[in-house]
Amino acid sequence: MKAIRRIVAACLAASLACVAPSLAQVQTQSQVRFTDVTDKAGIKFKHFKGNKGMSINLEEFGPGVCVADFDGDGWTDIYFVNSRDRYGRGINVRNALYHNNRDGTFTDVTDKAGVPGTGFGLGCVWGDYDNDGFPDLFVTQFGKNVLYHNNGDGTFTDVTDKAGVGGLETGMFHAGATFVDYDRDGKLDLYVGTYVSMNNDSQRYCKIGAMTRLILTTTVGRTFLLQIMECARFCFGINTTARLKTPPELREWLIRRRGSRWRRCVFR
Repeated sequence: MKAIRRIVAACLAASLACVAPSLAQVQTQSQVRFTDVTDKAGIKFKHFKGNKGMSINLEEFGPGVCVADFDGDGWTDIYFVNSRDRYGRGINVRNALYHNNRDGTFTDVTDKAGVPGTGFGLGCVWGDYDNDGFPDLFVTQFGKNVLYHNNGDGTFTDVTDKAGVGGLETGMFHAGATFVDYDRDGKLDLYVGTYVSMNNDSQRYCKIGAMTRLILTTTVGRTFLLQIMECARFCFGINTTARLKTPPELREWLIRRRGSRWRRCVFR
């Protein structure tokens, strides 16, 4: 019996000895680590948000980035999308195309390639829409979009008007886009997503008057506001009515309702 136990123990020890290295190998393989090599790679692009004071939703959308081997050398290149100065401050920025040098570094070839963008950029997508073997570049922008045709020699040509893809007929706030052959005819089609109705003359921020009317005239608005007040008072111990910057009619309404105490803190 003791001999059998010794044999079993020996077998178990041998099994564990075989399993242990395998487990260690799996553990080592699962410990993936990344290193920031931006500076070493020569990527100097910096996104310009474009805001003036508190940013609006347009200025929070960017930036976009897309990758492709635009010159067919077998190495992936990078295109960055930038915003623009919409407030006449004289700030000049552009998009950037970085060519892969095949040695872990990149070179900014934007000017040489002719793809700086033509407006406040939001997104981008590569696609060989004419099947010539070279990926073309489409950039979504606030205002008119831009389509760059790849000439196959490291340069691009703006063919937006010729292709009819400026997109102004659908609005100005073009968020994203994608190429897909939806009808299987062998040619890439283009789908462009447009966000909210907005133009250069649109109001930058919501007026408090409109919000006041919403709160005072709807049950949902009044209930929501009372919950916020009680949450602030109950959780943080502050006089919410005194600290809220509200117009007189709303402040008086709030004071009248302070007797209604909400014990449920919805944001805690």
